[in-house]
Amino acid sequence: MPQILYEAYHNEDGFLYGLLKSVRQILIAGSFKHLWYLYATVIAVMLVTFFLWKKIKIEKIILVGCLLYAIGLLGDSYFGLLRPLSSYSAIWNLLKIYKKVFDTTRNGLFEGFLFVGIGILFAYRDITMKIKTAATGFIISMVLMFIEAFSVRHFNLSRDHNMYIFLVPAIYFAFYIVTHIEMSGSVYTKRLRMYSSLIYFTHMWIYFPILSIIIKVIEKVTNIEDYLMHSLLSFAIVFSGALMVSILIVKLQSYKKFKWLKQIC
Repeated sequence: MPQILYEAYHNEDGFLYGLLKSVRQILIAGSFKHLWYLYATVIAVMLVTFFLWKKIKIEKIILVGCLLYAIGLLGDSYFGLLRPLSSYSAIWNLLKIYKKVFDTTRNGLFEGFLFVGIGILFAYRDITMKIKTAATGFIISMVLMFIEAFSVRHFNLSRDHNMYIFLVPAIYFAFYIVTHIEMSGSVYTKRLRMYSSLIYFTHMWIYFPILSIIIKVIEKVTNIEDYLMHSLLSFAIVFSGALMVSILIVKLQSYKKFKWLKQIC
């Protein structure tokens, strides 16, 4: 909320417009910062549940998910394929309207639906393969996605970088692997689960505004201008900061005055 209010206050079109824009992003576009994952998951789970309630077969749900994902690709990494349509004003205006309302295809309908569908597939179907096969499939998929990501960038096709064709098989094989690794429950595994959630939810607090201040100081001292170095430094600073904050929150939970912190993870 402080972030939303800060950005709304500094919006060029005024505070009220900035606030309404943020509300649209949260309730409709579902693309506000890192929290878009949550909005996408909520919408996708609701849609897939509705399909299951209507007794639609899982294979059909996956098929619908693939079609929606294909549309989503055209609004994301493969947006360049739509550029020829700019000469057709009716279609192009329709795309513009969609962009104004939903902002992005990085949401529960076009992206989340397929992945939640894959989760349902694993839950309802007995899928078996050797871990070695799944690991090989994952590595090949990641290599192909790496090539795909550089290709769409090279040919100037992408408008954003969230959806890729080979992301789907990569997730499929990765999900199989992580759900077939035996781990004994202990205090450490419980803490790791807590840390992973806390790092995810708190990292934007480190990124904004602490990171920008630290980067400016580093720039003055080292004269670093390389974008890649900026990116690596940003990751190191944000991850370290979020990890320290997460450890602090978990430690404070053991004190009576801070037991309420257990509600956040």
